[in-house]
Amino acid sequence: MKFEVFSDLKEVSIASLYDLDEASIKSLGEQLYKYGIVKIKHDIDSTLLNSFREVGFSLHKLPCQEKEKLTFCPYIGEYTNESRGYIAYEKLPESPIIDTDIETYVKHNMWVFSGGPLNLYPSEKLLPSARSIIRTSLNELRRTGNIIRDSLMIYFGDEQRRLEQITAAQFDQLHILSLESHKGIDPNSSKLDKYFLRLPSHKDVYTLFKLLLSNPIGGLQIKPLTEERQEAENWYTLEEDGEGLDYFFVFAGNYMPLLTGNTIKSIQHRVIGNQTQMQKDRLSIAYAYRLNIFEPWVNFITGQMIEFEGKELSPGAWSHVLGKNPKATEEDLYLNLQQRWKGLKNLHSYVNTLESST
Repeated sequence: MKFEVFSDLKEVSIASLYDLDEASIKSLGEQLYKYGIVKIKHDIDSTLLNSFREVGFSLHKLPCQEKEKLTFCPYIGEYTNESRGYIAYEKLPESPIIDTDIETYVKHNMWVFSGGPLNLYPSEKLLPSARSIIRTSLNELRRTGNIIRDSLMIYFGDEQRRLEQITAAQFDQLHILSLESHKGIDPNSSKLDKYFLRLPSHKDVYTLFKLLLSNPIGGLQIKPLTEERQEAENWYTLEEDGEGLDYFFVFAGNYMPLLTGNTIKSIQHRVIGNQTQMQKDRLSIAYAYRLNIFEPWVNFITGQMIEFEGKELSPGAWSHVLGKNPKATEEDLYLNLQQRWKGLKNLHSYVNTLESST
């Protein structure tokens, strides 16, 4: 089996978006409409990104008893076995756009989903530079994401900057996923033959858009939109081995169709590996803009088989699950839902504004 490379994407420079270049903003919006994905040339320092990846691999390789000291974050893979994640936190700067009641919620209930304390990082004795690298990387990713968000506001004709208000009412989410040689099962995918599934096919739920850093180890695939605005039948490869860290792939999330009256659609994507690729761990770095996330986080999936509550948990599987945390109380869940509702109210208000202007 050989997958065709998807070569239709035209590179958009983050520098040109920052300069409000009309042609680049138009290309960003049109490609997101046409394919559900855009390729962005970023300007983040490569040394920082390489250090960030090293932090991910270093934490991934820590003894399990050390990772046990970090806050537990449960995930349940829909088509694969359960996995266990470990989280480091970073509080966002206060924003004047956030309502007072939301700001109070942020200060006092930041970690209700995970049950963990503020700023829980790996041991500085074991990983002395981890906190600094994570925080600096978060700031750079946030800066890049904000430029893309602001460019989309211009493309949408969002003079009231409602998209900014929507994303200010939530928190950033950052995943660093170390996907080991784990063969998953995905009923939505065709037979993989000599390939292995590293991350099942999925769309980005509860998400406006996501930035996914290009990867030296290939395997990222998509089902782009066709000219008829339908999902392609076949899978296409986006990355090949040897890809640098110079690009972000920007995926439209499942909230984008709601924002745009189903004009911009989200697409299926997954990560696979051939026999050669599966000999190395793939570290995926993804940064999501959402309406309803309860904490900014860096998530490392463990690479070791461990037991939890009598179950054997395997590495490599990952998907979103809400309300599965055994530490969460009814009050916690209520506060989470309340926070999600605030973001959704902003979203619905924005959609109504669009409809009234047409």
